[in-house]
Amino acid sequence: MSEFIRRQDSPVLIASHDRALLDEVATEILELDIVQQKVTRYAGGWSDYVEAKALARSHEWEAYEEYQEKKGALEAEAAARKEWSGKALRSDKIRKEPSRALQFAYTQRAEKQAGKGARARAAAERLEVVEAPRKEWQLQYSIEEAGPSASVVATLSEAVVRRGDFVLGPVSLAVDAGDRIALSGPNGSGKSTLLGALLGWLPLDAGRRSMGTRVHVGVIDQGRSVISGGEPLIDLVVRELSRDAGEARTLLAKFQLGTEHIGRPCDSLSMGERTRAALAIMQARPTNVLVLDEPTNHLDVEAIEQLEQALTSYTGTLILVTHDRQLLESVELTQHWTMSQEERDLNDSLIHAHLDIEGSA
Repeated sequence: MSEFIRRQDSPVLIASHDRALLDEVATEILELDIVQQKVTRYAGGWSDYVEAKALARSHEWEAYEEYQEKKGALEAEAAARKEWSGKALRSDKIRKEPSRALQFAYTQRAEKQAGKGARARAAAERLEVVEAPRKEWQLQYSIEEAGPSASVVATLSEAVVRRGDFVLGPVSLAVDAGDRIALSGPNGSGKSTLLGALLGWLPLDAGRRSMGTRVHVGVIDQGRSVISGGEPLIDLVVRELSRDAGEARTLLAKFQLGTEHIGRPCDSLSMGERTRAALAIMQARPTNVLVLDEPTNHLDVEAIEQLEQALTSYTGTLILVTHDRQLLESVELTQHWTMSQEERDLNDSLIHAHLDIEGSA
């Protein structure tokens, strides 16, 4: 993709959350701010954008803090002078002073302080108002880990799955506790079929499958199937997590799913909304095995980075399918599984999927 884009002589507009790709090919980043209804242009690639935005954000806070400091100082001066003037005018020093000339002098001095206070307050009101920078929503994501699973999480032995003219196997493999596996391959190469065979979602046509004890699996599949159907989102989350409606609402709100979302049928939600809901359910369940099939699809970059941090610190077993190169680089891997399709001879009408396993990265 990078080479294709670089070869173009005409302008190219890319809508992508692939940070590595944007660093390689982008010369400008356009940020669409829906809340403030504005478009901001940044020069350079993704890393340049992140740095420039952080600097601009820092300057915004500096300007706001300077404004608050000036305003606070002027208002404090105004309040202090007003209080001093009031006390002076009410004091016995003026009332009991026998000399009318000194009484007048003391009163003038007090009123002068009141005038200075009024001018300080007016100066505070004349300051050009600097609004506090808007606090942007940010997903705070963590993964609750269950106790350790058995040392062997799952195995396939000479497993074969047939789906129409597509054949996976025979495949033999073992997933050990603590393995961190990247599963890659072209679309249609059999990645989802392999996961289905390993986790028991698909029946085996031949061979054996086993699952270890004390295994608690957290799954986000590519179709976000856990968030599907005509059931309202809030009812599905209550059922899936055995929580009351209040707890479910609070959980979903943390994933920016509010009152306008929770009463809608799951199938009516966007894929981004369904992905955040799936992440919410996964966060609320203790797991020691995570199986994530393109988890960053439909997420914005802030959410991707939160998921990246959570996976980096996760100590359980991980099987990750993703095209996000930066995510793969951030998550320390122990194995890399690669799916491919073997060429067919003229007498074979079946498509055969093949699995290559590379050892510790």
